[in-house]
Amino acid sequence: MAHRARGGRALLVAFSVTILCGAVVPSADAQLQQLNQIPTGLLEHLKQVSQYWNATSATDHACLNQLDVFARSFDAGEPWALSMFDSWGKNPSGILFGNVFEFGNFDQCRRISHQGSLTSIGGQHCTLYIDLSRIGVPVPAPLQYGVCVPDTCEPALVAQLTQAYFAANQMFVGNGPILEKFCYRDEDRSFPAVTIVAIVLFSVYGAFLLLATVVDLFFFYQKREAPSHVKRFSLYTNLGHVFRIVPRSVGKDGVLECVNGIRALSMLWIIVNHVHDSAYGIPTFNIPVRQEYAESYFGVLFHRLGGKAVDIFLMLSGMLVALKMLRELERTKRLNVWELWLHRIVRLTPAYAALIMFGIAFVDVVGEGILYKLVAEELLTACHKSWWSALLYVQNYVHYESMCFVHTWYLSVDMQLYIVSPLLMYLLWRYGKRFIPVIVLLAMLSISCVFATFMVNEYRLNRSAPR
Repeated sequence: MAHRARGGRALLVAFSVTILCGAVVPSADAQLQQLNQIPTGLLEHLKQVSQYWNATSATDHACLNQLDVFARSFDAGEPWALSMFDSWGKNPSGILFGNVFEFGNFDQCRRISHQGSLTSIGGQHCTLYIDLSRIGVPVPAPLQYGVCVPDTCEPALVAQLTQAYFAANQMFVGNGPILEKFCYRDEDRSFPAVTIVAIVLFSVYGAFLLLATVVDLFFFYQKREAPSHVKRFSLYTNLGHVFRIVPRSVGKDGVLECVNGIRALSMLWIIVNHVHDSAYGIPTFNIPVRQEYAESYFGVLFHRLGGKAVDIFLMLSGMLVALKMLRELERTKRLNVWELWLHRIVRLTPAYAALIMFGIAFVDVVGEGILYKLVAEELLTACHKSWWSALLYVQNYVHYESMCFVHTWYLSVDMQLYIVSPLLMYLLWRYGKRFIPVIVLLAMLSISCVFATFMVNEYRLNRSAPR
């Protein structure tokens, strides 16, 4: 009897598993079929939308009319309409593996041009974000899907039209209210005032460099020494200094040549780290593989620990500054603090200000692309907000959540350490070994502050950082 009971339970379990599998597999298959129907389903929706959608403005009415022209031309097999649909994104392979990027053909869409008897139609490329979690598809990010629509359609109307389709199919377009960041069409561009000012300033400076270079070359061919103020701006002289290789025997006394090797290796480490960081912002079709590599031995060594190379640069800068100040104290028994600070500010700030001006003036006009506007607007917003904190070298404390050129945080930290270093170096020179306990105490205090910040911000150095 016991054997029969166990056999009956086994049959019941097997029957239950069969029923569950039969219920799950069609569901998963239906989900994938629903994804495969997006291009044709959305196409049919846009072809018919002009018949029932109520236009609220003249622009919306023109858009609906052009969608109607597109629908009739597509059904008639006209090449321009077929090309417009052909430029759409189609469902990529490996969606369940993280391949959620299908932008379509950006350039093909932008080159669409149809001159009809009543209207002319150009292509406008828009990227839709489709939240597949609403239909139970386990993917790590929204599906980014490119469509091509007539260029008279405002992004807000494109959002409404596409949302109507996805809502009816229990999907959600995640970026509906901000779709204008993801639509591109040919428009006449006018330069803002800051761009015009930047063009004038950079042109004048470039002409000045060219003039100084010509004068320097004139003196060179005359076998005469050019004035020092000309050489300071001459490309010929300064590029020669940059690419000059000095033999070791010619080095100055007291130069630590091994520092150059440490700098070179640390710089390569930082470059590799930034390449890996940039990959996280680039569409890839194998996100899980990338994440697995980040957790591997070499991924941790070259990527996650790459930030430690920045600490090496801070250490080297501090060591060289300390040596310079201690030698000055040994030679003159005093430090000209104002001269040190002024030299540092003059050395960094003009070039830093030029970089910020270039970003604000040109980043919005020098490029375009499917994701370019999103990146450009993020940079512009940050620079408009925090340019002054950047030039005051305090943006690691003020506006740290939206830095203008994030990588320039190093300049703020470096400047702050340079400001406090003369006091520490003077006290170390003045009191010698008696001051070492104070340095140890300051080091422990710094470590404690970092640890406390790390714990308060839930294992992050700032709350804006990803978990």
